[in-house]
Amino acid sequence: MIPDEKTSKALSSAQLQEITSRVLRDFEATGEEAIVGSVPYMTVGQKKVLKQFLSERCVWKFFQLNMPLEPAVLAKTLAFLFLRFDTLRLRVRKDETGWHQFIAPITEEIPLKYVNLAGMNEDEKRTAINKAAQAEFRDLHQWKGPLIRIVHFLAGEGQPDLLLILIHHFTTDITSDSIFYANTQKMYFHFLMDKPFPRVRPAQHSFQRAMQDIVSYVREQLQVEQEIQYWLSLPDLQPLAVDFPEALTSRKKATTNCVLSIQFNQEEAETFQAIQKHVPVLDLLLAALAIAFQNWSGRSQLLISVPDNGRAFLGGKPLTGVLGYFTILRSLFLQIEPSWSLDITWQSIQKQIQAIPHQGLGLSLLGCYGDHDTLPPKITREQSYHITFNYWGVIPDDEKTSEEFFQVAHHYSPLVAPEIAEEDPEVVFSPPTTIRFDGHIEGDELIFQCFYDAQLYRATRIESFIEYYKLALISLLHYIHSAS
Repeated sequence: MIPDEKTSKALSSAQLQEITSRVLRDFEATGEEAIVGSVPYMTVGQKKVLKQFLSERCVWKFFQLNMPLEPAVLAKTLAFLFLRFDTLRLRVRKDETGWHQFIAPITEEIPLKYVNLAGMNEDEKRTAINKAAQAEFRDLHQWKGPLIRIVHFLAGEGQPDLLLILIHHFTTDITSDSIFYANTQKMYFHFLMDKPFPRVRPAQHSFQRAMQDIVSYVREQLQVEQEIQYWLSLPDLQPLAVDFPEALTSRKKATTNCVLSIQFNQEEAETFQAIQKHVPVLDLLLAALAIAFQNWSGRSQLLISVPDNGRAFLGGKPLTGVLGYFTILRSLFLQIEPSWSLDITWQSIQKQIQAIPHQGLGLSLLGCYGDHDTLPPKITREQSYHITFNYWGVIPDDEKTSEEFFQVAHHYSPLVAPEIAEEDPEVVFSPPTTIRFDGHIEGDELIFQCFYDAQLYRATRIESFIEYYKLALISLLHYIHSAS
């Protein structure tokens, strides 16, 4: 029996299966075809996550629902999204030739479960939420799938329900999260209002098709020899000098962080906004980083890895509506001299960034699609990066972007998988000497978190780097303002 879509009761497994079957029939009536089959590509991010399957890394959000939720409508919404986004049906297997990923057909019920919290006190609710969250976390399986789990917590009369969504990091990056949540809200209201079954457009949202396009780009447009020659022409770079070199032999890291907050005054904020109309703001931030690095370390050459969302480099075909872990690294080599004025430094940095082949993405693309083992050792530079610089721009407020439907719940936030297995000691994701900056904008404030290994660096030394960066950025802003 197909359940009424306007019910507050939890759905049985048979009811969920029937909803999935009905959505499939509606989909087939449109004449569209679901995306299935192999995916001929694997990104750097996916490869790294694969090495962490032992500890099953995932991203998760815990929401408080701001309105009564119709479980059957939610189930229909999720079944629709499984058709639209082939990424949600992604699987990965390993054989004698290595890892392979593929898109599975929809042959199973959607991964939606229910937990009844009605009548529980606060401690009992927390216990039940944690137990359910950890059970679903452990059930994420790379080849059996699916790599997503949803738990609907029924809070009882007069209490807002809760929704836990776990997605394995192999399938999504930070950009994908916002796409998924926005589509969930949009399609829920579509089906709630009994609108006709919409076009799914699976090809438009297909991870498989996007990967095929990227492979074509690498084959047809990536000038491999130009890329290799550029990196071979660079000088040999040594890792950063550390304060405690004896700790370099340790396999364990003691990662810690400190915060850099730059509050712009009105003039600085206006200049910061104005410059973005003419040059990428990342160029400005990287120029300040190069200046600060030179003042701090005494070195004039800097190798930076910059995480990129990987959705715009195909030229005229942005991957704006596709779920997937597209994030890759841009590799940037910058050089300045201490005798240079701000004018010369600023102009030189812009020219250097423009001169890097394929915006610095080529090295990652070669590592993904090409035979990484046959590349000259000098250009496999992951172990040589001095800085990883991750700038997110303006971070949207989750509680505002979806407040009509749900908001992030903090008071019952579950402890997902507290007993994570230790990482494989043979897996090295970045050199231990690399320092990482994660930055974003909040209002007129630029906020960076600086992550480093406290076993290698004194906190005071890192703090001095941060001060150099703050001075360099403000000086550049004042120079650009006066020059304009």
